[in-house]
Amino acid sequence: MKFASASREADERLADFKPIEITDDQRHRDQIDGFKLYFDLLKQVTTLSTGSAILVATLVDRLFHEPKGKILVAASLLGFCLSLCASVIGMLGFASKVRFSNPRNRDDVHGMGLNSSVAAIVGFLAGIFFLAVFATENLLS
Repeated sequence: MKFASASREADERLADFKPIEITDDQRHRDQIDGFKLYFDLLKQVTTLSTGSAILVATLVDRLFHEPKGKILVAASLLGFCLSLCASVIGMLGFASKVRFSNPRNRDDVHGMGLNSSVAAIVGFLAGIFFLAVFATENLLS
């Protein structure tokens, strides 16, 4: 019964809802702002991935004289490289979309933003994961 009352309440709120009419120019500005936000996200991931790769190289070189699980270091660096490449490709794509955008054209670019952002974030998280496993394996022994 609780679900039925919540559903009824939502329907009552939607009954008074009137869609906002926006112009093509406003829709275009909103789309450009969205592209810029994705670009900024990928720019931050690029910075984090680059710094993390340098950290991995320094950590292995300075901290561990006889490290175990060198494959984990390679996997970590591979994750950061994947993240870096996906971020750069995504930034190039979004930069070209902003440059060649047209207020009358409503191209659906959600796939492009989603694909490059997901690949960049997954690569970064994989790099961090493998680095954590490597550090744990070597620091606990």
